Amino acid sequence: MEIEFREHENITVAQNPRIERIGNQCVIKLNEKNCDYFLVLAKTPGGRVDLSNPSIQQEILKFQGSFPEVTDIKLDGGISLSCVDEVDYKINDFGGNSICIPNKIAEFTVVGCREENGKFLISIPDEGVSCTARVSLTATYRIRQINGEVAHRPFGKDAPQQSFFVVEFDDIPNYHDGGIVFTFDGRDLEYPITSEMIEQGRIYIETGYGIPTFLTRVDGLEIQQV
Repeated sequence: MEIEFREHENITVAQNPRIERIGNQCVIKLNEKNCDYFLVLAKTPGGRVDLSNPSIQQEILKFQGSFPEVTDIKLDGGISLSCVDEVDYKINDFGGNSICIPNKIAEFTVVGCREENGKFLISIPDEGVSCTARVSLTATYRIRQINGEVAHRPFGKDAPQQSFFVVEFDDIPNYHDGGIVFTFDGRDLEYPITSEMIEQGRIYIETGYGIPTFLTRVDGLEIQQV
């Protein structure tokens, strides 16, 4: 289907999206009118997608032969694109009038679209129109001290018979290296937590510098000790 980008006409409207959680599922609720479809652009870890940008338009036009049946298409800049039919919006397992989205750290830009004279019309939101919503996640971790155990350092060789802090993070969907770092009081260095460490489920940190403090470096990701 041929795609045409239209300046905001106040005919096809999708605005004021907000995230709701239903169990483990995330959905977007929004105010809309006269939408046959919704474009959902997810940017990781965050940021509004500007559809007035010609380079983004050209990226989307590459897939116009597949519209409207597009799901999780990867664009440049860490953007993924999906198209949601009005029927799926109004009737779904989560009460309807909602868009189901992945439970991952990202900012979602929602754009209203309609079909007219065989064309897929994408309504570009005005600058002042609210069209984004962010999914935030809270990662939990546990920390304890052990003595006299052979442990694997995060940045070195195995070291026997020393004292370590054992840190265990729960699974963090869509985690990227350096999203969490740890520091020690009195030291300026930050030590990144990699995705491999999260996947292993257990991190060993030597006790010589004191108790580590964990910080996030990604908007939308929070951490909590349990």
